[in-house]
Amino acid sequence: MQKILFLAAALVLAFAPASAQAITIDGSFDDWTGITELVTDASGDGTPVDWLKGWVTDEGSNFYFGYQTNGNVDFDSNAWRYNLFLDTDQNASTGYNFGGIGADYMVQGGTLWQSNATWWDWTNLGLQSYGISGDRLELSFAKTSIGSPNAFDIVFMGDNDTDDLMPDSGKSTYVVPEPTSLLLLGSGLVGLLSFTRKKK
Repeated sequence: MQKILFLAAALVLAFAPASAQAITIDGSFDDWTGITELVTDASGDGTPVDWLKGWVTDEGSNFYFGYQTNGNVDFDSNAWRYNLFLDTDQNASTGYNFGGIGADYMVQGGTLWQSNATWWDWTNLGLQSYGISGDRLELSFAKTSIGSPNAFDIVFMGDNDTDDLMPDSGKSTYVVPEPTSLLLLGSGLVGLLSFTRKKK
């Protein structure tokens, strides 16, 4: 019995997701080190917005987004070309119908918008915290701003003469890690193992 409990506790603790990583929105991308990109895209398939990589992570009460483009990110005259469509209920029949998802929210440049319909009808939720350094951008907003979903689908869209999508087809999905419940389960198993030893 003790061996089974020990093995179960070890497996739960070993495979529990790593704690989410906090990001400081300051235009420096050193704190993104170790975060694997959610999606990548081939270069040379869009002008002026040509996606290369996209990242999503979360920590505490915030979501964090980052992306890299082929060429400098230009919000001075082209902020409207940089669009992230978020399907927070993962239901293609609700929200703005685009790229095979129903986008409930959109990040355009540094501004967050909420969809009011399946067509182009949006409510401005305000400018969010972002930082740009050359060909990279990082941006953050509160999870509650988009309903605190446990998962959401995302499509990056470069609004060019010929749109550049990332991924080129379909969608990417971000799932919020749940380390706390698994770590508690593992700790509970360890405690139970300790109890059974003392009982003997």
